[in-house]
Amino acid sequence: MGRRALGVWDPPIPAVTGVNIYSSKTRAWVAMEPKWDIQVSLCSSPLGVFRKGCLHLLIHDDGLAILDAQGLKWRTIPVPNFIDPSSSGFIGKSAGQLFYIDSDDRHVSAPFSTISVYVLSSGIYNWDVSHLDDECTHWKLLHKLSNVIPKKKFSLGRDLKVVGVHPHANIIFMADLNNNELLAYDLDHHETTAVHRIERYCLGAYEQYFPCVPLLSSLPLDERIRLTTPS
Repeated sequence: MGRRALGVWDPPIPAVTGVNIYSSKTRAWVAMEPKWDIQVSLCSSPLGVFRKGCLHLLIHDDGLAILDAQGLKWRTIPVPNFIDPSSSGFIGKSAGQLFYIDSDDRHVSAPFSTISVYVLSSGIYNWDVSHLDDECTHWKLLHKLSNVIPKKKFSLGRDLKVVGVHPHANIIFMADLNNNELLAYDLDHHETTAVHRIERYCLGAYEQYFPCVPLLSSLPLDERIRLTTPS
């Protein structure tokens, strides 16, 4: 038996005002008030990530909101470097790990050219321990990428947008908003491949992108991920 959590918020200020949790056992929805330690305002994208029985949501207060499927355990933690994730932050799940992807260079005025990939420690789910995570100790930096677009600078969230991660392999997917392309970056081999031409009307910093899981699952998982460049 399982449960599903659904957040409810009132536009234009996307503050969560209620949570409805569905139980497949009772086949009924249960409404409850949020019990996070702060008022949670959701980022417009990406979608929430479900891992270890918990729903994870990016929030405007430089953080991540976590809620378990029973509505009994609630927690908020900061994202790395306390940078508001609303413009370019992304969360996704790959190989059972929760990734947070953003740039640590947004404090500089010039267009930045690095992307940082963090993974969330499983220790955050030890609910019996008090977490005063002022130093973001539950995030581990896996990669700091500087060659995603060789010889070009970009602004994450404006020129380039992270839109997905491969569910089983170390690949992140990005929309190149300048060249109308969907890019795949292989974290193991540090290679970028254009995998699809995106129609111009589908481009935009605020567009939503949804992964096709059967397509991603059919990609080869041998020693090297081979992605076909569109003709």
